[in-house]
Amino acid sequence: MLADREAASLAAWLAERPGVEVVCRDRAPFFAEGATAGAPRAVQVADRWHLWQQPQRGGRAGRRPPPTVPPRGNSLAKSVNYR
Repeated sequence: MLADREAASLAAWLAERPGVEVVCRDRAPFFAEGATAGAPRAVQVADRWHLWQQPQRGGRAGRRPPPTVPPRGNSLAKSVNYR
């Protein structure tokens, strides 16, 4: 856990871990800024929990179905190293 919600803190934490390939984050702007600064080559993705909860924060009724994982032949899937 980070001590605060500052882009610089996340960037510093990620910079100490140069092997990061994927950053799973919510849609807060500081996360995007920090991830881009600290791990510029990493792919940024949203996790299912935040995608599932997003409609509730906007005041809209109902929930979206959970996102599906792209098939391995998909161009996005090709950029992710499945292990």
